[in-house]
Formats: sequence, C-alpha cells, structure tokens
Amino acid sequence: MLVPARMTWTENDLCIVNPALSLAILRYKDAPTVEPVTVDVPGKKLFEGDMHPIASEGPGKLGSGPADIAITLNIAQPNPPFFDINGISYISPTLPVLLQLLSGAKDPLDLLPSEQVFLLPANKLIEISIPGTGAHPFHLHGHAFDIVRTANAVDLNFVNPPRRDVVAIAGGNVTFRFFSENPGAWFLHCHIDWHLEAGLAVVFGEAPADNISGPKAQITPQDWKDLCPAYDKLAPDFQ
Repeated sequence: MLVPARMTWTENDLCIVNPALSLAILRYKDAPTVEPVTVDVPGKKLFEGDMHPIASEGPGKLGSGPADIAITLNIAQPNPPFFDINGISYISPTLPVLLQLLSGAKDPLDLLPSEQVFLLPANKLIEISIPGTGAHPFHLHGHAFDIVRTANAVDLNFVNPPRRDVVAIAGGNVTFRFFSENPGAWFLHCHIDWHLEAGLAVVFGEAPADNISGPKAQITPQDWKDLCPAYDKLAPDFQ
C-alpha cells in the first residue's frame, strides 16, 4: 500500500503541501515484499468525524451543556520556523511541571514558565478549541477526549463524538472536551517532532492540590527520584 505524506519540508523549513512528492510503503505483517501497483484504491475514505466510540465506552457521556472551563489555543508562526500558541513559543522548563506541582505550586505565578502552563481545577468539564489551518496532529497526555468538532466541521457532535488522544488540526475550529479527573501535568503538543521542538505545545497542570494529597496523590518511587541526578550528570548537549 502506498501512503502519501500530507506535506514535505525543504531544507529551509518551507512547507510543500503536495502528497505526490512523498510516498511511503506500508506493509502489513506477513504481506509479500513486493512493490505496490495501485496508488489510489477506490472506496470510502476514513474521516476522523466518522469514528465513534463503542456503546460500552459511553458515547457522548460528557453531555452538551456549557463547559466549566473553555480555553482557545491560537497557533501562529510569526518567526519561522518557530511556532507560538497564544503568542508564546513553548520552551521546556528547567524543572518539570509535575515536579513543580509536587513541590506545592498551585497558582499560575508559582509556575515557571507560567505562560505555557494552564492550571485546570479538579472535576470540571474542560473544552479546548484550536482554530486555524495547518496540518498538526495534536496529542494530549493523560486523557482520551471527545472531539465534538473535527477539522473543517460546522456542526457540533455531542451525541457520539470520536474519542481519541490525537486530533487533526487542519482547518475550521477543532474542539474537544474532557473531564479533569486525572491529576497531573499533561502535555498537549503537535506530534510532528520538529514542530514540538519549535514550540508547538502547552502543559495542563490538572488539579494541583490533588497531586500531593488525597486518594489520587502522586506516588514518587525511588527509581524516579534517581533520574534527576542521573540527568544532571549528562553533558549539556544531551539534556
């Protein structure tokens, strides 16, 4: 099977949206190692909005009511090849956000860098909207979310929206929802690796107080604590 790439990039980081310029061969297990002879197999194409959860997963369980917290993330690229979200290009903090939460950070000004971290209260309906064009597979750690509006869709689907942890940002106003019942520091980022490296990410600090006390408090094993001195010993180029 020939799989067209959605875009290619020049050495000057210019995007060329032309699937014919870049193809890859996808072979299923035990398939013969032969060159494919078809490039455009007829039939129904799978679109993100056509995917729906099975009944046991509770399609539409988040309901259609207004969200408790609504956040809009505007992507821009004023200084290529770097990306901004709401005017800020993500830079990894010197102290991971989860460690900041475990150290007692609970207000925006307690976090470094505060502009790239969104604090989410516990047990609330969270709605994230990402308008605009582009071609970005956005991945959220810590949650499977309901995509109530897929790329370029007009109508909202609260009945049986796709439930995923990756969503295509490719036009329109993509909107997804989740319930903040999983304390932690959760990364939302473009899954194109160099886009992430170029700043296309934010962090959600979810239920700060619940990370350090209560039934969902984080347990920090010794093996994890040992990673910090091991990391500090690495040469700067490897950190």
